[in-house]
Amino acid sequence: AMIPARITCSIAVDDILCTYAILSRAPYFFFFCRGFRTTGPFVVMIYTMIRGDLLRFCLIFFVFMVGFSQALHVLFVRIECENDFATVIKTFFRMFCVTLQQIADAYKNFYLHPNMGIQVIGKVCFVTYIVTAAVLLVNMLIAMMGNTYAMVNERKKEWLRQWAKIMLIVEQSVSREERLAQQSNYSKRMPDGSRVLVTRLIQTPDERLTIENMRVDYYHQLQRHLEPESVSIHSKTKPSVSSSHQNSSTRVNGAAKVKRDVLRNQHAQESFSSFDTTALI
Repeated sequence: AMIPARITCSIAVDDILCTYAILSRAPYFFFFCRGFRTTGPFVVMIYTMIRGDLLRFCLIFFVFMVGFSQALHVLFVRIECENDFATVIKTFFRMFCVTLQQIADAYKNFYLHPNMGIQVIGKVCFVTYIVTAAVLLVNMLIAMMGNTYAMVNERKKEWLRQWAKIMLIVEQSVSREERLAQQSNYSKRMPDGSRVLVTRLIQTPDERLTIENMRVDYYHQLQRHLEPESVSIHSKTKPSVSSSHQNSSTRVNGAAKVKRDVLRNQHAQESFSSFDTTALI
């Protein structure tokens, strides 16, 4: 769109399009900042606040702005002297500036009206607007953003989830054949024939401890799942010798299977002893 403007030497149009392109493309870099541990949670906070808290605040704030700005415009539209409430646009802009604590300039307009009663009514409307919009609603927005910040900050692995979303979005732009062809370039083959992706080569001690605890919990759950249920001592019938032998053999087979799984996992871990992996996909 900028090329026709430059060919026709439309400098003003070219400047407007260039400004729009810069402002629209700069936030695009936040998309790639989501997958980093340092910037990921903050980018998610910004997106969440804009889509949720800020949108709700703007809807409520717009209702207050329209009501109070129209009321002040009706009070001051008939006076002959120049004031900030003479037109609808000027009144709306002035009331927005009041929200940004520019109160003194707007308050001077009330002394321009010759009718003392209208001055009092205008001041009452003005003070009511300051209390409701400039104080109550703004602090409500700060409270909502603080709640969103605390909620996102509790999710320590949010940056990893955002990294996975970025990878999925990028992979969707590539055909399936090309993805399969490139898979062998960045993945590693496991002893059982499957392929895994090494996401990171360096781990912190806390991450290593977490992964080790997850591995231990997994094998404990696997062992409890494979072991047969023990016979209750309060059973009314006495178990036979054959059933005892069968339970013993089942328990031995289950323990042997757990041992084989442990050895297979240790063998797979030794094959990747030169890597410090964070996650295997």
